[in-house]
Amino acid sequence: MFQVHVILPENRMLYQSQLEDMFRQRYEVFVNRLKWDLPDADHINHLEIDAYDKPDTIYLLVLRDGMVVGASRMIPTTGQTMMGDLFPELCPNGLPTGTSIWEWSRAHAKPDEPHQIRSNVINHIFLSGYEFAYKARIAGLTAQVNAREMDRWLGRGLVVDVLGPPHAYNHGEDILALQHHISAAALVRVRQETGLADPVLRLVQIPGQISLDQLEKQASEGADEFLLPGRLASSTGPAT
Repeated sequence: MFQVHVILPENRMLYQSQLEDMFRQRYEVFVNRLKWDLPDADHINHLEIDAYDKPDTIYLLVLRDGMVVGASRMIPTTGQTMMGDLFPELCPNGLPTGTSIWEWSRAHAKPDEPHQIRSNVINHIFLSGYEFAYKARIAGLTAQVNAREMDRWLGRGLVVDVLGPPHAYNHGEDILALQHHISAAALVRVRQETGLADPVLRLVQIPGQISLDQLEKQASEGADEFLLPGRLASSTGPAT
């Protein structure tokens, strides 16, 4: 029913309409419904775009019949990050950074979908983050979560570090910073928790772009270089 498409800088031109829909959904979720104060939001066109929607940002779009029903984004921590710039107090001992650490943010499901559909979309978002990170040789994903959801994360049997004490934002909500540790065992656990046994990611390739299978193969062989934007191998193959 759903596919999660990987949007890289190299194939972004194929998804301009879907990306605009994603920014519009983010505005509805984070500005209209959650009442977040987001100064970079485009209130005229109802688009939530910020300084971290950058050329090297990767998006994971949950699509149903080509239409966006959910999404998340990943930002390399080798440059500026939302948590490091705006919420450093969440990580008093410093934010984990490096080529193998990425920031995972702006996860959302389309708000006007029925509850059961939204739950399924959230499962796809959750699995797609772990699935992509594992294939891309990302060792850790940093993220912010509501503190009241922490027991649910720990109860899933995943290796998750709390990076600091909670702080109150957004009308008094306590927010925590986490780091998800990515491994084959963690990916298996997420598949069990979501009930999604099959891979959910799809990467529509353009000439010269590495496939997900090639990415995973090179990572498993111990490649020294990180294999994402700016370092994509020059290879072709069928879309994965």
